[in-house]
Amino acid sequence: MRCCGKQFAPLNQHDCRDVIGSLFWIGPSIRAIGAFTMNKFIPPVLLLLAGIYFWLQPRFGISESRSVPSEILTTWRTGTAHRKLTLYQDGTSDMVDGYFYNAKSGKLEGIVKSSYSDGTLTGIWFQAKNTNRCTSKKYDTFYWGKFELNISKTSFKGKWAYCDNELGGSWNGRND
Repeated sequence: MRCCGKQFAPLNQHDCRDVIGSLFWIGPSIRAIGAFTMNKFIPPVLLLLAGIYFWLQPRFGISESRSVPSEILTTWRTGTAHRKLTLYQDGTSDMVDGYFYNAKSGKLEGIVKSSYSDGTLTGIWFQAKNTNRCTSKKYDTFYWGKFELNISKTSFKGKWAYCDNELGGSWNGRND
């Protein structure tokens, strides 16, 4: 049988691995390493490499995501005393998601998906139902709109609109 361009007389397919291994000074131990051992070895190595990457990210500016201030990731009082907006960061990126709800009734009224940049949240809000139905769907609903909020540690001021209409409605909130 030919193996690696040389004539050998291996007894079976595994013996060919021994021949290849011996060419690299590994010898018959390549059979001991095998798939079983490699399957145990590779996941921890990948996990270690991922950990090193995330550890080095902030130190060397590897991350392209902008930092979202932790102070804005909280529950805000908006509109009436019972209407709340809770914001949270979506992973480690500049994406900020959230939901608005009526604290008195306990009903979830809608969801927001936005991105943060230089003190501004820009995104889309959507609901299961409201009085203004859009002609197209976003996030699998016809009841959506866009918003832009200038946000600080203690308050936000912004505008919102139904569907793709021009921003015009006032949306303000406080964190107290």
